[in-house]
Amino acid sequence: MQISRIETLTHDDYPHILHVRLHTTDGLVGLGESFHHPEALAQYIHTVIAPDLLGHDACNVAGAWLKMGAFTDGRQPFAGTISVESSATSAVDIALWDLRAKVLGLPLHDALGGAVRDGIRVYNTAAETGHLPPPGTPAHRRSEFEDWGIGGPQSDEFDDWTASIERPGELARELVAAGITAMKIYPFHRLIGETRGLYITRRQLQENVEIFRDVRNAVGDDIDIAADLGFCWAQAPALQIAAALEEFGLMWIEDLVRTSAIDALANIARVVRTPLAGFDYFAGLPAYMKAIESGALAIARLDLQWVGGVSEATRIAGYADAKGLGVVLHDCTGPVQWATSLHCSVHFRNAVIQESVRAYYRIVYQSMIKAVPEVRDGRAFPLQGAGHGAELLDAYVDGARRVESTIRNGAFATEVLAGEHRLVRA
Repeated sequence: MQISRIETLTHDDYPHILHVRLHTTDGLVGLGESFHHPEALAQYIHTVIAPDLLGHDACNVAGAWLKMGAFTDGRQPFAGTISVESSATSAVDIALWDLRAKVLGLPLHDALGGAVRDGIRVYNTAAETGHLPPPGTPAHRRSEFEDWGIGGPQSDEFDDWTASIERPGELARELVAAGITAMKIYPFHRLIGETRGLYITRRQLQENVEIFRDVRNAVGDDIDIAADLGFCWAQAPALQIAAALEEFGLMWIEDLVRTSAIDALANIARVVRTPLAGFDYFAGLPAYMKAIESGALAIARLDLQWVGGVSEATRIAGYADAKGLGVVLHDCTGPVQWATSLHCSVHFRNAVIQESVRAYYRIVYQSMIKAVPEVRDGRAFPLQGAGHGAELLDAYVDGARRVESTIRNGAFATEVLAGEHRLVRA
């Protein structure tokens, strides 16, 4: 069974998401996903990956990497921080593993070797359905806004970003009542535009520390708290923030400094007691090896859509486990990644907890895929059936811009299936 067609889907209502579908000669379809710069990723897939991957054995994931990996690094997954290359190959890798599991007739976690738990505890990240520029904003003006939302249906329900700033204690009580026992907030993000992460005043520090105090005053130790600092701080203010948060006994503080400033993070790790975690925006095992070996990380965080897909995430989880570290899989980036991450989280022996966003799995993801993984009593459970279980809704596909590459009459061809053509033909 060979890969016969490679299809990309982008959707104006979900401006940061790319989906890729690998079609086989036997009619099976593997679905992958990535987040950020979807048109550039689609271009890369059709012009670089597709010509080499068409005709490849649909079950041979390792062999696929010898065709699409970094040619300057022995065809290994791309390493460093996220890039078009790492994101595109990650999306294809997720689709390949979905295909392989479907061929085997197994849920993804069983195709990977089995599950060590049936579900995994989740924490709720304080995100919501907004965080996109107003409709019609020109591309060159998007950076003036908080441009990191998913899109899709907008709702005031589960406005957890706003609540985490304006009424953090109330949000904590609501989560505990819903059976969720961990949350992540990032109030310090509001300061980055003003300070550029170079300093923090005592007033700014205390105002944001009060948000954590409100949570503790509201629910005590009934909820665990993590803090996200947005990987923008210099060492001195990052150290000030970490020291000020120690009284709250946080699960972890993540992304304190720039992803390139690992030595600064290691310096902070030596003097604070709170576990430090990072980095969702890393790609490839070598980047994590450097961070772990430096002593900078107590917890390794990774996103399947950027890190190198399921293949590289498996290597990273194994390496972290050998070094005595747990891993946490990221989710603010799409329903296929969410579904796939849950299979990995029940398979990885050192998976600590799974990120989740209520507004996404309760609202946005349901507008994109046919079945959304269940979250019950503070735990999430992978979809059943063969593969990762996520399948795009017909309505989503009908509204998407679709481009397909195939071999026709012995020649490579890329054509538009639906929507405006924004790619350069290969």
